[in-house]
Amino acid sequence: MRFSSDAVLARSVSQWSMDLNSPDVRVRDQAARHLRELDPKGLSALTNLLNAKDSMLRRICLPLARRLPPGLRLKIYQMLKPVSAPTVRAVAARALGTIGPPAGEAIPALGRALRDKDRTVVWEAATALGHVGKDSVSTLVSALKDEAPTTRHASVYALGLIRSDAGAAVPELISMLNDPDANVRGSTVDTLAKIGGPAVPALIEIVKQPDKSRRELAAKALAAMGVTAEDALPALLKMIQDQDASLRRLAIELIGAIWPWEKETVLALTERLKDPDQEVRLAVAKVLTQLYDKAQPAVPPLSEALNDESAPVREQAARALGNVGPTAKLAVPALTRLLEDREDSVRAAATEALKNIIPGVTQASPAK
Repeated sequence: MRFSSDAVLARSVSQWSMDLNSPDVRVRDQAARHLRELDPKGLSALTNLLNAKDSMLRRICLPLARRLPPGLRLKIYQMLKPVSAPTVRAVAARALGTIGPPAGEAIPALGRALRDKDRTVVWEAATALGHVGKDSVSTLVSALKDEAPTTRHASVYALGLIRSDAGAAVPELISMLNDPDANVRGSTVDTLAKIGGPAVPALIEIVKQPDKSRRELAAKALAAMGVTAEDALPALLKMIQDQDASLRRLAIELIGAIWPWEKETVLALTERLKDPDQEVRLAVAKVLTQLYDKAQPAVPPLSEALNDESAPVREQAARALGNVGPTAKLAVPALTRLLEDREDSVRAAATEALKNIIPGVTQASPAK
C-alpha cells in the first residue's frame, strides 16, 4: 500500500528514518518498507528533513551546558530537543538512499547536502546519491570540483556505487587522479575500476603518458578490472620496457591480472627474466607460475633463471617450471642441481617441481 499524508503524520518519516539505525532487524526492515512505500507528499517531507537546523535555543544552550555541573547539564539536555539537526539530516539522507531510484526528486537536495558542514551528512548524502543511481551522475560530477576534500572524496566514492552507469563521469574522474588529496586519488582508482569498460580507453591513454604517478594510478585501476582491461595489453607490453623499474614491475603484475595468455605475451614477459632489477625478474616468475602449462614457451628462459643470483627468483622459477608439468623436461638437469642450493626454500621448490615434471618420482637426488 501507499501511505497517505495522514499516515505520514501518524508515523513521521523522521521516526522511520531513525528506525533504520535500530539494533532490531525487524524494526529496520519495517522502517525500510515504510520508506519505500512513501507517497509523493511523504517523499517531499523526508527530503525537507535535509534542511533541518537546530533551534536558536539549542545553539546557545548546548555550548554553555558543557561547562555546567553534571546535574544542571542533564536538566538542560532534557529540556532541549534530544536529536541534533545534523543527525536528522544524516538519517534523512540514509533513508533516501534506502528508497533508491524512486527518490530521484531528492537529487538536488542531496546535492546541496554534499556541501554540509557535518562530515557524516556529506557521506550519507553521497551514498544516497549513489543508490539513487545514474540520474545522480551530473550532480556528483559537479561536486568533484568542490574545495572540501570530504565532498570530493565522498562524490568519487558514490560514482563507484553507480558502476558502469557512471561512464559519463570518466573524463572528470581521470582529472581526479591529480587531486592534491591522497584519499581522493585512491578512491578514484577504485571507482574507475568499478566503472569498468567505459573507463578503459582513457586509462590506457594515461598509461602511455610520461607522468609516472598518473601512470601508476591508471595501471592500478586497470589491474583491479582484470580481464575487462584486456584492451590495455599493447600499452602494457610497451610499459614493461620502461626505464623505471617500478613501472616495469607494475606493468608485469597488471598483465598477470588481465590474463591474456597468447604465446606472444608469454615470450614478451620472459625477456624480462634478464631484467637488471631483481623485483622485476621476480614479478615475471610469479606471473608465469600462474600460467601452469600455458607457460611452456617460457621453459628455456625459466631454466636459465634457476641460476639467478636472487634466491626468491630461483625459487619462483622452479615453481613455475613445476606448474608447467611434464613438458618442462628440459629443466630437469638444472632443477636437479638446485637440490643442493644453499636455501631451504629453493631446494623444496626444486623437489616439488621435479615430482610434477617426472610423474612417479617421490624423491629426487642431487646431480653427481
